[in-house]
Amino acid sequence: MSGPHHLVNVSRTALRTALAHHRRDVPVIVAVSGGSDSMALAVTLAFIAPKLGLRALAICIDHGIRPESAAEAHTVRSRLAPFGIDVEIQRIAVSGKAGPEGNARQGRYDAIADYARRMGGPDQPGTVLLGHTQNDQAETVLLGFSRGSGAQSIAGMPQTGSLPLHPDIVMLRPFLGFSREDLRTICRQHNVEWIDDPSNELGGPWKTADGQELRRSALRHRVLPQLVQALGPGTIPAIARTAQLLQEDNTALEFYARNELAQSIVRRDPLTIECDRLAPLPQAVRRRCLKYAVEESQVRSGELVYWHIAGLDKLLTERKNNRGIDLPGVRAWRESNQLIFLPGKQSRHDSRSLSKSTESLSLEDS
Repeated sequence: MSGPHHLVNVSRTALRTALAHHRRDVPVIVAVSGGSDSMALAVTLAFIAPKLGLRALAICIDHGIRPESAAEAHTVRSRLAPFGIDVEIQRIAVSGKAGPEGNARQGRYDAIADYARRMGGPDQPGTVLLGHTQNDQAETVLLGFSRGSGAQSIAGMPQTGSLPLHPDIVMLRPFLGFSREDLRTICRQHNVEWIDDPSNELGGPWKTADGQELRRSALRHRVLPQLVQALGPGTIPAIARTAQLLQEDNTALEFYARNELAQSIVRRDPLTIECDRLAPLPQAVRRRCLKYAVEESQVRSGELVYWHIAGLDKLLTERKNNRGIDLPGVRAWRESNQLIFLPGKQSRHDSRSLSKSTESLSLEDS
């Protein structure tokens, strides 16, 4: 009698490795949408968790956008029940200003985070598993290219880290090395059906603000197939591998940048750094130092863009004092070859009091 399909064995090994040192008193929660990716992850977790002495749970988020979504969530629950996976169904109201896809993502992560905290121990929430694949990684990298934000933007999704928007929740993506078709094979081997969400298809119910197809859907169904046709079947794995290499490079750059920033800090209230310490550094390291400095100064999350850092870098390197630049929620002011970060509504007034000279550097000048 033959054993399990080799992909079943490989996926079990990948998940066992990811959870090898996991605390037994902290539950492991798989976020299931009903798609093949998360269903394959759930049935693999059902096999691995008992062997590691771990408690396996699942949560399915019903966005309530399509009439059939509630029934689909209950279908997911019934399909995983034979594997011993208890599925919590959470219905959420999708709202906000980030567009339909962004609002749904934020609402989904908020609900998953709440469940992880509720089911976790007194000192650590449950660990969340996400079923993202090599295909998802390639799509994320290409979306990053469209933003033009540098290596960090095109490094894709990390395999381990925190749940997006919730730094207290440990998150793992153990199947980033598998293709979507690999995980469909795993579902077939377990006789588990999956649900194809029409929202992910071209012509689906969601559109961008200008009425166009969702960019990720367009990448999935138009761009990536064309790239594979033009460049060969190894294109998607190559893109995913490039993302992994960039993540390693970014980790190294962050290490050196944070070390240099720490040595340049004169005082922390308000955060003040020595310009002459950072100015000679390579631009890639120097600009990361400035980015981290701004983040430490209560910058408004999500509003810092390339042009802000470029303008701040110009202020640092031009060696002209008594000049300032406004950033989201922070004003940076250069005086006596020191760069001072003044957060809050009073930052403009405070910077004027530092010096009688107020020659300013606007973002447009940078």
